[in-house]
Amino acid sequence: MPRVSRLTGPRPLSRALLLSAVAIAGGLVVGGITSFGQLLPGTLNWLANSVAGWSIPLILLVAWARGGVLRSAITGGLVFVAMSQGYALVSTLRGYPDQGIRWALIGLVAGPVLGAATALLRNESRRIVAIAAGVLGGVILGDAVHGFVAIPAGWGSWVIVASGALAFLAVTAVVLLRAWRPTLLLVATAAVVASAYSLLLDPLLGLVFR
Repeated sequence: MPRVSRLTGPRPLSRALLLSAVAIAGGLVVGGITSFGQLLPGTLNWLANSVAGWSIPLILLVAWARGGVLRSAITGGLVFVAMSQGYALVSTLRGYPDQGIRWALIGLVAGPVLGAATALLRNESRRIVAIAAGVLGGVILGDAVHGFVAIPAGWGSWVIVASGALAFLAVTAVVLLRAWRPTLLLVATAAVVASAYSLLLDPLLGLVFR
């Protein structure tokens, strides 16, 4: 008698590629939406102009794709590039030409880091989870700190970003770590990353956009 395949859906590799492709397409949509996000009232329009405004959706999209570290890193880089191109396309259609090339180059560096860290949140080692979450939370928190100092007019946006980062770190400590040593590692990592980010962001952007 012929063998009956037990496969009831796409093969694992095909499904993985499909999930990453959908995440990348989602990045394109998010990038386009942020172009309109600049029309938000008052201090909230800075959310669309912040690194956190792209980093948080990227983290969520990569987490949804549920890949390993390598696939998540690649997906993260491509999602960031897709965001930059979606933003550039919609902004150009709105009459504000923007090629998004330089942000795409930044995304090829930052995206894989955020993507890999997102995948490591599922690691069995609490220390690795603490470091990964510290990197993610530190980037978001650092963006808020930088905003408060460099662009105080956008304080409403920075309050939201900082609150989100602190909430993420707190949930990680309570739900995933559940011990004081990895929690200290989480806090230390987030503090170091946030400090480095807030201090180095402007000099690095100056090199890219000079």
